[in-house]
Amino acid sequence: MCLDLPTLMKIHNVFHMDLLLPYKEMEQYGTPYTHPPPIIDSEEEYEIENILEAQHFGKKHKLQYLIHWKGYPHSDDQWIDHKDLNTPDLLAEFYLSNSTTAWQLTV
Repeated sequence: MCLDLPTLMKIHNVFHMDLLLPYKEMEQYGTPYTHPPPIIDSEEEYEIENILEAQHFGKKHKLQYLIHWKGYPHSDDQWIDHKDLNTPDLLAEFYLSNSTTAWQLTV
């Protein structure tokens, strides 16, 4: 089955019918996001609302942060590597509000 997907989605638009399920709106998933992020320099630009958690992940213990995106439901929260963040104000705010565990989360 060939799907009509937004042009910004860089995925193949043909799927086997057995892989597709009808969409059911459920309360536990919250309201669906109805508009894409703004386009800046021909790329989608997302804004971080706040940092929820931090963790060390993998064999190399990479520092990651759980990010909540502005305007998106919590189901879209995402773990992002420290090196990929450019939000010094939000990082400072996170460490000030989580000072009891901040000593464990060094870069």
